[in-house]
Amino acid sequence: MTVADRPDLDALRARIGADRVVVAGTGRVDLAAALRALAARGLGRVLAEGGPHLLGDLLGAGLVDELCLTWSPLLVAGRGPRVVEHADWFLPARTAKPAHLLHADAVLLGRWLL
Repeated sequence: MTVADRPDLDALRARIGADRVVVAGTGRVDLAAALRALAARGLGRVLAEGGPHLLGDLLGAGLVDELCLTWSPLLVAGRGPRVVEHADWFLPARTAKPAHLLHADAVLLGRWLL
């Protein structure tokens, strides 16, 4: 997944194959266009593991339908990032309904429908 104005786009296509390069946007990847392009290739289910900023952008664009979170019972102090990083508060807040909650070895795994 890349952008149309990538300086080495032709070299990238030559290196990994033109059919493997998906162009979605200019300057910055257009996430909605990227997901549409993947769906057009038969990839309608996408697992995104890009971290808090990507998750915030996907949520902000309304492109997430479920969220998987893992908790482990370790308490630490200090400042830390949130699961979701976004420039603004989500108004209204996104609601999540539990689809699966599993526990094993003192770890809780959750799958939430948004």
